[in-house]
Amino acid sequence: MTEQEIRQQILQRFYSRLAADPAARAVLRRIGKGKATLADTAVLSDRAADLLGEVLGAAVLDIPEDVREAVCESLLRERHDYTMNTCDEVLEALDSAQGLHLTPQHPGFPIERVQQLASSLTDPTVKPETIRRRASKPVATVAKSFHDSYIRINAQTRHNLGIKCYLDRVAAPGCCAWCTGIAGRYVYGDHPADIFRRHDNCSCTVTFENGRERQDVWSKRTWDARDPKEIERVASRPARLTQQQAEQLQSDLTLQFRELQYDAAHPIRDTRNFDFGLQRVTTTQNPIYVSDGAREAAKPKQIHAVDTHFTEVTKLMGIQHHENLPDVHVLDGMEMGSSAVASYNPIKNTLNLNLAVATYDKAHIPAGMECFAGYKDERSSYLHELLHWQDAEKFRRRYGDITEQNYSEYIDFINRDAKKKLDKLAKKGYNIGELSDYALEQYRKGKFYETYTEFRVADLLKRK
Repeated sequence: MTEQEIRQQILQRFYSRLAADPAARAVLRRIGKGKATLADTAVLSDRAADLLGEVLGAAVLDIPEDVREAVCESLLRERHDYTMNTCDEVLEALDSAQGLHLTPQHPGFPIERVQQLASSLTDPTVKPETIRRRASKPVATVAKSFHDSYIRINAQTRHNLGIKCYLDRVAAPGCCAWCTGIAGRYVYGDHPADIFRRHDNCSCTVTFENGRERQDVWSKRTWDARDPKEIERVASRPARLTQQQAEQLQSDLTLQFRELQYDAAHPIRDTRNFDFGLQRVTTTQNPIYVSDGAREAAKPKQIHAVDTHFTEVTKLMGIQHHENLPDVHVLDGMEMGSSAVASYNPIKNTLNLNLAVATYDKAHIPAGMECFAGYKDERSSYLHELLHWQDAEKFRRRYGDITEQNYSEYIDFINRDAKKKLDKLAKKGYNIGELSDYALEQYRKGKFYETYTEFRVADLLKRK
């Protein structure tokens, strides 16, 4: 198997176990209802980290040594991105409830630490049991640290802005004497230096909470963010909108509160990392199906935005015949199996969207999107996948349906065509290296169809 196939196999096992975990499902339900706290995301992060360690520990000796490091690193990158996106959703809701509108900060991926751990999984001087143990508990500890780093950087940002912030370290049942001694609530700035420290097998959690007091860092004036008089003062500020802004606001409110209707009588089934059900939305223009997991979290505005983006992209591409357009499957992160925004399945003719990052704005671009062409436009992923669909249609018109048996022939077909077009662009002086990091990476791997799709995304968005 290839590195990608091994990674997907491990992720399938991991997400199957996470989907069955009561604590994880309970947190996801609270996130979907907008009632989650950072203590909830800490629980989700810890459960996911432990399960990832267990799954990788059980599989590590079956992974060829030449790809073992790469598989470990990619799994931890996926965990990092997923943790960042989940925490963003919760933190933005908590901030909004207090009248704060701050852009969440993301800590960098600890590449040196991860690579050192990944390298230890191929150590020829230790016993197989040691390799198994390294792939389990230490991997879980690193994955848990992603949440700690998120808390640290966002608490520090608030402190620097003059917002009083409390750090809470909660000791896990049966923890060691050191952890018990450092547990407690502290004002940020007066907290112990080691409050974020974790030892192996540590299950303590660290979160933060905005204090009631907020301070203007220029005037040093302090007020209570929950004071009714302060809320009334802010709310009473006159809002002067242009006609265009007023129309947009009305449109946004209409989409946000228009009820979603589902066809519960005719559900369908799909399988990615595990088997799940989907129901079609009957109040959208396009064939949109929302999964069991995503339906718990989906807000009407999100689904209507997905519907609008899909329509806009088909118009942008000049698609006139809609007979074989792909069905849109909106999934949650576990069902998606990765932090990717979207993917296209040419065998099933479905466009899969990750609900958590399927809609965003320029002020809150999901982590990792910067490597793609046109990433500042939230429709870029829809466009990328529909271009894959368009290529698949060319193959279908010539050779018939795409199946598991002829899938490699389909890839060869679109890859040869893409290479010819890229060669023509190169002769005209076009520099692929300036297109996007993803385009260059895929070109080096020989996946020319991905690179050419990135070119078309950039070209079409430039002409919009």
